Order: sequence, then C-alpha cells, then structure tokens
Amino acid sequence: VGAEINPGDYSTRTLLPNEVFFNGHTKLWVVTLHTDQKSLDRGDSATAVQSMQAYSFRTEAKAREAVLAMATPRMKSFDDHPRCFDCGGKFAFFRRACHCRNCGTCICKIDCSVQWPRQSAPSTYNTKDENLMNICRSCHHLSSLFRDALLSGDEDKVLELYETGNINLRSPFAHVKGEVLYPIHCAILGGNLNLTKWLVDVKCAPLHKSSKKSRCKGPRDGTLTTSKGKTILELAIVSNNIDVVRYLVCDKNISILSYKDIGTALITLDAALKRITLLSDGTGGAGSSEVNGAGANDDHIASVEAPTEILSENEENGAEMDGKAPSDSIRSEEDACIICCNNPIDCVTIPCGHSLCCLKCSAELTDCPLCCTKSTFLRTFKP
Repeated sequence: VGAEINPGDYSTRTLLPNEVFFNGHTKLWVVTLHTDQKSLDRGDSATAVQSMQAYSFRTEAKAREAVLAMATPRMKSFDDHPRCFDCGGKFAFFRRACHCRNCGTCICKIDCSVQWPRQSAPSTYNTKDENLMNICRSCHHLSSLFRDALLSGDEDKVLELYETGNINLRSPFAHVKGEVLYPIHCAILGGNLNLTKWLVDVKCAPLHKSSKKSRCKGPRDGTLTTSKGKTILELAIVSNNIDVVRYLVCDKNISILSYKDIGTALITLDAALKRITLLSDGTGGAGSSEVNGAGANDDHIASVEAPTEILSENEENGAEMDGKAPSDSIRSEEDACIICCNNPIDCVTIPCGHSLCCLKCSAELTDCPLCCTKSTFLRTFKP
C-alpha cells in the first residue's frame, strides 16, 4: 500500500462524449453515453447515435457519478503511439499491439497485458463483448494498490489512487485469490466508516445487486455479495464493525434479520443500539468521538437517501437498460404517450431531450413530435 504513485507510470483515461441533462417532463436526470469511437472519429454521427446508451436518475449527483463510472474510455491511435506504453518496444509483426480496455493506452498484447474477466470493468468498457479483456500492467497495479488500501482502511491512499482517474468503483477486483470482492466489501473489511460512506454516499457506489448474471452468488437481502455469497452486512457483523453495522441498518435501511445467525445478529444489534445511545447522549466512549481517525458526525459526507430513492437495480450498479421498466402501468395522464394514450412514456428523444411518447410509437417517428427536430429515440427507465 505504501508504494509510490508516479503520474508517468500510468496513462489517465479520457472519455468518449457523454451528456447529462434534466428531463422536465419526467423530473429525472438523463445520462447518454457514446460507445462507438470509430463512428465518432469518422464523423458518422447517425451510426454513432445507434450505439448510444441512456440511463435516468433521480438526482444530478447520481447522474454525474454514473458518467465517471461508466463512460467509455477513448482508445489511443496506434499511428500516434507506435511504441508500447509499458516496455517502450516498437510494435511489429512479432510484437502485436492491443489497447488497454481500462485506460485506452497502446501496449504489447503478449508481454505487457493482463487479462481481466468481463465483470471486472463496466460493460460500457467492453465494446468488443469479450469474456477476457486486455488491461495494461499499470492499471492492474493501480487496482491492486486500491484494493489493498481499502482493506487496510488507508483513507489518504484510497483518495490518492482514485485521483489517478483509472479506478473502477462499481466492479469486482480481478485476479484475487480466494473470494471475489467489490470495493464496498473491501472498505467494510477495512473497518473504515469514512471510506464506506465515501463510496456509498459521495461516489454513489452500488449497495444492491445487478440484475445481470455475475460471478457472485445471489444475496439474501438484495445487496451485493462476494463470490462466496457473503452480504455486506454479514461482512460487517463478522468483522465486529459496529459503526458500519449501525450505518448500514439505521442509515441505509438494510435489515439485520437477513443475517443467517440470528443469535449473533441480536448481539450485534444490541451493541449498535448502545453505540447510538452513546452518540445521541454525547457521552462518547471508545470510538464514539472518532471512528478510525474520523469524527462520528461527518458533516462533509453527503446526506443519505432512503432506499425509496433507488430507481431500480440498474440505477445502483449502472447495468445497461435493456430490460423491462419497473412498471408498465400509467400512473397519471401526464405519464401517457401523447400518440397512443395507452402506453406509458418510456423513451427520450436525442438530441432535444423531450420525452413524450412510448417506445412502440417512436418506431414510426423520425422527428421529435414537439419540436420537429430530427431525432433518435432511446428507451429510459422510470421509478
């Protein structure tokens, strides 16, 4: 964890074009991401729009954090970078080049790349739909340092590594012997309440599982699990981290009854309630004024939102919105498609941003029904 981080040792990724805007009709923040770099580079906007992905969120903060976590990195040109970023060797017939899918730099495919499983990076990074992605050794090293810093509770090191711009907060770590862990799991095992709050409340890292299949088994309480099926609450209880248990149960509304060992759960709940009493009375006690070197009342941490703020599992983990919306029923007249008046509004027009009709009716349209701008229609999810 104490290794030096030199800017010249890694290539900070740059992102493909993306946009965040507020939809006045649905009262949601919409994120659109480009994923087809080749079409963008040759100026074929019509083809590029077809590969765009759209997501919707209740708050601007969640939308902007989703962009940082999911926007596709730009791949650097082999013509402009004829040498490997890692070893410096010139690419040739027997030294084949490839891109690091995490940062976009050019590296030797055989000698200077590490392969990550597709789950270890956002789906928007895997534009070739590969089961194993080539990653440069620099990004792999940064990821390993970040994991170790979380497990040791080193807050300063975690923030320093995140500032490199190449860290993924919503994907499990690759090449870990034994149990596969997400960053939130490592933060809880590290016992640092500040880091746990930073991941969840500030960086909007997911607490709840993805609807898509992954290496991790299904959870008992709907939250992310390790590859051995351990929930985030279970990790906090087993590690006897009372402050994190109190945060998850009281602030994030995760039920302690989901823990399989009811006896241990009750003991932990008793300790958490006593800690709450100490904090509310201001009498302090061991760890009440400081939690791993940080104040118990963290004014700099963003306010916690109740689970009702979660649009869906897809909003929490940034999964691609290609399934069904949470509800297909029309909640009011304002939610009805202005064309058929039967289906709910479930798409947004690009680039104007109007949301007026259902996806079925949009198939017959080429222009926005409100401003008559030539548009493409993308499906969105509503709460």
